[in-house]
Amino acid sequence: MAKSSGSGAHQQMSLDLLPSALLATVMTKLDIASIRSLACTCKAFHSCASHMLCFIPSFHLLDIAPPAEYIRPLLPPNPYLRSLKVDCMRLDDSSLDCLLQPTLQELCLHNCADFSGRLLSQVGQYCKDLRFLYLSSLAEKRGRSIDVSDLEVLFGGCTQLETLILMFDVTMFLRHNFARVWSIAPTTLVSLEMGYISSVMVTELLSPPVAPYQSIEHIRPSILPGIQKLCLSVDYITDTMISTITNNINCLTHLDLRDSPIMEPRLAFDLTNAGIQQINLHGRLKHLSLVRSQEIFPAYFKRVNDLGILLMADRCSDMESICLGGFCQVTDTGFRTILHSCSKIFKLRIYHGPHLTDLVFHDIAATSLTFDTCQFKMV
Repeated sequence: MAKSSGSGAHQQMSLDLLPSALLATVMTKLDIASIRSLACTCKAFHSCASHMLCFIPSFHLLDIAPPAEYIRPLLPPNPYLRSLKVDCMRLDDSSLDCLLQPTLQELCLHNCADFSGRLLSQVGQYCKDLRFLYLSSLAEKRGRSIDVSDLEVLFGGCTQLETLILMFDVTMFLRHNFARVWSIAPTTLVSLEMGYISSVMVTELLSPPVAPYQSIEHIRPSILPGIQKLCLSVDYITDTMISTITNNINCLTHLDLRDSPIMEPRLAFDLTNAGIQQINLHGRLKHLSLVRSQEIFPAYFKRVNDLGILLMADRCSDMESICLGGFCQVTDTGFRTILHSCSKIFKLRIYHGPHLTDLVFHDIAATSLTFDTCQFKMV
């Protein structure tokens, strides 16, 4: 036993003698959870980990949801930190001071249910170099609305923001002044994703405001002029919303819209042949996804048929990927039109298309298509 104890002491002494730079090089290859586990094994690793956490460029901890007492020692002030990704299920507003560091360019906070809308304004105040922001489940446990002034501070502070992903119910924002705040969103913003927003709020958000005593015909500045990627989950995909998006976002290359109706949509709250042919008015769209989910209610796009798909396909010759879900009135004729009109398409997904059969590929050899992905789900 004495010999074993001596061997252990010798091993401990050997670790202490190793150059700290060598230990740091080894530890930089590990994820944050592994670094913390290693730091608990001996003083040498603990000292090295404490030092290394002050200069690592990325801090990603998504496998576990750390409490505040766990996360604070792992996030000392770090002038080199550029990327932070954390599962915030066990955190709240009291942890903002250690999470929001001024050098961050990428910030991903998952499961922010215990945070308030103040998180948005604090990000705007302390993370002014931010390029990428992802927030999910914000304020879901709070049970109250989020003040749009917090969003206004975010836009005013993060003037270099390029990607904004709000994966929560955006209708929690008070509608008063919600659309106006988006008029001051950073012009650098190229990608916008929202977990849930009503179609009415989308229309208001993207419609340029009319100043008092200003003619309707007066040319008004576009809202979100640089947006190239737009991904939204809404209550209803409507003609009005499609028209507003296509007429006001000129640079759009990626459009992903999904709805989940709770009842059969009325004409005014549905997509029709007239609306679907408005897609890609500016001819820049490369990726399109229109899906009506069956999760809540078995609703379909009953007002779009083969004619609507034909009219849409005329504008989609440069499309590279298309996903359509819930188009119950479209037959092989309509889907075949996509195959023959979109010569550059390499990815096609069709879901809940009850009239789709294998005949859609009857004359596929006549095209020059080379598919990377092709998925069909008829029911």
